Amino acid sequence: MFSTSEDIRKILDLNPNGSISPSISERQLEVIRKAYQYLSRSEGNNIIYIADEVGLGKTYIALGIITLFRHFGQKQNHKDVIIVPKANLQDKWQKELSLFMQQNYLGEEGNLIHKDDEVRENISDRLRIISEGKQYNIFRMSSFSNVVHIHSEDGSQRKSELRDRLIYQVFKENKYSQDSIRRAWEKGYFANDNLYKLRRLIAYLMNVCSSIVDCLVIDEAHNYKHGTDLEHYTASIRNEVTARFLGALGDEEIFADFKDLKSKIKFPLARKVICLSATPKDSNLLEIKNQLNCFTHQHILTDCKSAQEIKKLLSSFLIRGNMEYELGNVTISRNQSREEHRKGNVNKSLEPEVLKIKDDFEGVFWQLLQYQSLKHLNLKNGVEFEMGMLAGFESYSVDIDNRWKKFLSDPKEYDLVAGRNRRESEDVNVIKEIMSSYSKEFKDELPPHPKQSKFEAEIVRQLTRQEKSLTFVRRIMTVHELESRMLQRFEKEIVIERFLNFQGKYKDYATSRVAIMIKKWHEKDIQAKLPDLFHKLISRTSIKALLSSKEIPIGQLAIDLLMFAYKDEHFKLEIDRVINRELKIIPSSLEKATLNAITDHIADFNKQDIEEGVETEIAMENEDIYYFNSYFKKGRPGFFLRTKMYRENWFDIDLTHLNNTCKIFRFNETEFIEYLGNISFKDYTKKHKLYEQSQAALATWLIKNGSVTSNQLTAARIPTLGHVENTFITRLLLENCREEFDRWLLDRIKNNNSAQALLKEIATLNAILKSIMRNGTGLLPTFVADGVEHQDFTDSMLTLLIEPDAPFYFLLLEVKTILLDYELILNMNFRNKTVKEVSTILRSLSPVVGISGMVKRDRSIVAAQFRMPGYPYVLISTDILREGEDLHTYCQNVYHYGIAWNPSDMEQRTGRIDRINSLSNRKLNQMKSLDFDNKIHVFYPYLSQSIEVNQVVKLLININTFTETFNDISLKANYDTSASTMEQISEDQIPAAIKHKIEALYDVQNFDSTDSQMECLDDE
Repeated sequence: MFSTSEDIRKILDLNPNGSISPSISERQLEVIRKAYQYLSRSEGNNIIYIADEVGLGKTYIALGIITLFRHFGQKQNHKDVIIVPKANLQDKWQKELSLFMQQNYLGEEGNLIHKDDEVRENISDRLRIISEGKQYNIFRMSSFSNVVHIHSEDGSQRKSELRDRLIYQVFKENKYSQDSIRRAWEKGYFANDNLYKLRRLIAYLMNVCSSIVDCLVIDEAHNYKHGTDLEHYTASIRNEVTARFLGALGDEEIFADFKDLKSKIKFPLARKVICLSATPKDSNLLEIKNQLNCFTHQHILTDCKSAQEIKKLLSSFLIRGNMEYELGNVTISRNQSREEHRKGNVNKSLEPEVLKIKDDFEGVFWQLLQYQSLKHLNLKNGVEFEMGMLAGFESYSVDIDNRWKKFLSDPKEYDLVAGRNRRESEDVNVIKEIMSSYSKEFKDELPPHPKQSKFEAEIVRQLTRQEKSLTFVRRIMTVHELESRMLQRFEKEIVIERFLNFQGKYKDYATSRVAIMIKKWHEKDIQAKLPDLFHKLISRTSIKALLSSKEIPIGQLAIDLLMFAYKDEHFKLEIDRVINRELKIIPSSLEKATLNAITDHIADFNKQDIEEGVETEIAMENEDIYYFNSYFKKGRPGFFLRTKMYRENWFDIDLTHLNNTCKIFRFNETEFIEYLGNISFKDYTKKHKLYEQSQAALATWLIKNGSVTSNQLTAARIPTLGHVENTFITRLLLENCREEFDRWLLDRIKNNNSAQALLKEIATLNAILKSIMRNGTGLLPTFVADGVEHQDFTDSMLTLLIEPDAPFYFLLLEVKTILLDYELILNMNFRNKTVKEVSTILRSLSPVVGISGMVKRDRSIVAAQFRMPGYPYVLISTDILREGEDLHTYCQNVYHYGIAWNPSDMEQRTGRIDRINSLSNRKLNQMKSLDFDNKIHVFYPYLSQSIEVNQVVKLLININTFTETFNDISLKANYDTSASTMEQISEDQIPAAIKHKIEALYDVQNFDSTDSQMECLDDE
């Protein structure tokens, strides 16, 4: 069925909240319409390629296309399959699919799945049969590589187990497939040399058992650019299995062994294919044909033999658009909305400060390192080095810090590199030798790295403004070194010297509690060594025996007990002596002091009153290197506050005060008073438990008997009886954020008068604010306010926040931002999340966070935290985050501290913050002016008097070529991966960023889906 724009508007609304530019949403709708019309015109029109640049909403376009097929087809058991590169993208697609059905689809439910839990059931970490009952399946590409879970070194028992699993589990519903596996066993398919045939057979049998797929979406389709070419081993297994599972490729070798197999295979498995990629080809158009060959057996490029033939057909199956902004009467392209800092500077200024090497010890040390590295490279490689593969450009660190070693399962140097076999920097041995020599000679810390120290200083300046930045490095060690160093500077220069340095009218907040915290911070080097020493202590026979007699298991609880006992003066003295003297052997005096400390403090340790919520939080905690988080952990001095925050109602939104102030709910007051009189509360001794019951009872009543009113005259008043409290967070919202909260409330109730819906939104907002106060930017002011004697907590807390000169004024601004941007924050992070899930995402918030493939931090959770207006302000990552996670909501600064050689990889990196609804995008749309402060800022830090300039210049030339040829993908582009050590490059040779408008050649208005293109090819 062909549909007009008017028909589609009745089904899809791509801008329900008016949160994106109408020109962008209108273009998306037009792409959906033309793509759907093309695909539905005939069976032969089976592939569409959406190649929009990064951040233009390819996901939503694909969802729109498959939704139209599902809507207009009205077919029972419609099947959609989505294939994505990584596990986090499975979660992202699940979230976007659920959100799309709730917010963007206007039709009736019918066959459409819109419930989050139903969609999640269809995410799989393994390739599986597409069954009749599953309407959506979301696979990741690696599952196609792992279809056979045995290796050449596995013995016959392991192979027998695999055979039985295939027969009795995978293919248990299909006798033909079971018999085929038995025959494969007999034919030697499980032998080491024939595992490739086993993989292909299994893929075919899964095709046989699967239902026909109506729409197949391939996200980041360029990953299949090598096709089924076995020379490219890294992709060959995945591609060969994919092609056979999807019925895109016949295999006569397999068919000769299984005569009836070919007739049972669905050629193809998928009726319609939607390919998505911002970089559909790397160097040659034949790569696009290779991709399509993996997805279906017959397509528009099947008979093309050359890139020239493919070029003539591009506009008939491929749509490629640019991000554009309308500023008044002027339209600009994405490259014009960026400020590229190409002078090597790290400062965000119209006057860039070039990073120069000074004539001091620091500079001489750097020059020595560079000289030795050049000498080494010239001997090893001639005059070239691989771009991004010199460790000295990032830091002097070559070994993993001890605190990280226990988290690292595979201590490699890089997550992703250009060469498959290269995993170590080319200059790493040079650095090791020089650092070792320096340490022996001077016995001091290493001198500061000239680029690193300038970079850190600039980031600290941004941190004082609560300004976010995203930094990409190449080396895993650099991630965690920068994280540690930046946290150290944040703690010293911002927390100690600014936040906790109370002066003038705030001097009364400089309490003894704050003084103790600062003293402990200065002693934290000793504190950092405590866990390792405590581990040694609890392994001693006498201490193990004592702990066992006290029913304390050897492990974290025993460590917590010793942390708790560390306040004992004698025990602390013995511990500090061992650490300060760096004693390797535990003296008997310390062992005795430990036994005494356990005996003296075990009773108080066991009496600690830990709330249920704190227990859950403790169980979920990760190791935290941010001191002002670890200070509040179990066994640490500030733990009492953690438990107190769960006993107090400081951060609960009080429904009674909320309603009586804002006049929200309508209900029968007489019946409500009668209801209150009949409630029998449990006999809790804890005030906060009674308060929770009261709030829950009120909510239950309102859901059953109340409704939301926009007419304040009809609103009922809730009697302030029982357990009611005008909490800190309630006062903050109603007194100091009233304008923002009123707007928040109006947006929630304008289209929905359901009390249940509003109460759910209030609970979600409360969970967000509560988490920020307990775990994020609110934790320190909470600690300070609670320590002021003879003053109400709420009054103290408000004093710390509400005036522009207040030490924690930024927290008030953060709360206001959450209220104003609530819909954006909800859609990006918390849509369909329970209150518990919101709290889980927003735990252990730190101002600086590092991500690499070696530390087990949940990338999706860190990304969600970074999409909030508060902590973390700084995110440092290897290329592991260059795709899959959106990081754009509050960040417009990206630092390519360590560069990637490939310009498309660099674009993927920058694209994390340059997307629809990014901070920069919202500023440009609001102000309609292209100002310095509104742009995305892209930094390429480098030292001007070093060979680092050589690789950056090569990269910038590649980026300019990529930008100019982005829209004409028919042009062949080759990018060097190496730079020369012999070139002498001056400052005027650094290529300027391209500032003219880039026109789209293959955008939707040029899409020609008629048969004229094919006729043109036939005429040749």
